[in-house]
Amino acid sequence: MRGRIAAVLMLVQPLYIVCELLVAAAVATPYSLRDNMISDLGAVSCTQIAYPAGPVEVCSPWNPLLNGAFIAFGLALIVGAVFLPRAWRPGRLGAAAAWCWVVAGASSIGTGLVPLDVDLELHSLVSLPVFLAQPVALLLHGLALRGRALGTWALVTAAVSLVGTIGLFAVTMLATWGGLFERVSLWPAYLWPGALGALALRRRETRA
Repeated sequence: MRGRIAAVLMLVQPLYIVCELLVAAAVATPYSLRDNMISDLGAVSCTQIAYPAGPVEVCSPWNPLLNGAFIAFGLALIVGAVFLPRAWRPGRLGAAAAWCWVVAGASSIGTGLVPLDVDLELHSLVSLPVFLAQPVALLLHGLALRGRALGTWALVTAAVSLVGTIGLFAVTMLATWGGLFERVSLWPAYLWPGALGALALRRRETRA
């Protein structure tokens, strides 16, 4: 039962992207998936955020959906990683990968609990670990599952996510491209667990 729960919690991770796109479609100020940061969608007030590249107007009526998604999917990731059967996180590398997923989930929860317009410094502090933990989790999971197609895809996804993270840090002082690099960094780490969960459920059903 624990294995089935873990698989389902991993399977639903890609739905976070759907939530984000729904919130982005409802913003009351100009918003670009390429240039605007994801956290702009979680602002609980219509205000101006003092980014290093300059002030940005934010107004997101559906902010509860995004902040709730950060918390819900972060919690699901933590429980899914802890309950995932050892066959899907073998050895020390698999155990280390699981702990990195836990860190990423905790960072996501913190991001939802502290919107950027409530406390920008604290928001930045709690959201930073996810950009490092997710690529490392994918890398370790790929190495733990090496020799399997799922492991190969984890390594490819880790490389894509790492490129996004490096690009995000590189354009911190610019007013453009931050949103794109942020999504290149984060979205793959929502998609790959979905594939893991689907395959784990399929194997369980086949054995049954």
